[in-house]
Amino acid sequence: MRSSANFPADNILITEWQQGDEKAFNQIYRRYHPRLFLLTFKTIKSEAVAEEIVHDVFMRVWRSKSKIDTEQSFQAYIFAIAKNEIFRFLRKSSAPQEVPQTYLPASPQGSNQTEQDV
Repeated sequence: MRSSANFPADNILITEWQQGDEKAFNQIYRRYHPRLFLLTFKTIKSEAVAEEIVHDVFMRVWRSKSKIDTEQSFQAYIFAIAKNEIFRFLRKSSAPQEVPQTYLPASPQGSNQTEQDV
């Protein structure tokens, strides 16, 4: 097993990244990408979609860089984002899709044949 002394803690990496060190973000990415991908792939069952969702997770982390609290668990934070992205995808993929009007059959012209026969 690897010694944790060789790997900076998440809060140290986050602080360094917040101070402009993009190499720190690369370490965070390498640390969490495999686990996030596995979680996502187990749920979605598509490598391409899982990779896209993990990409979206890291984009959300990147955009919220200044708001990340280094006193809180980054692991819990990033996995919560991942679960939310997975749920968002599942909701979107199970929602009924609207059929464009061009694909709907033309409505039949109504007639009052029954009334005319009476």
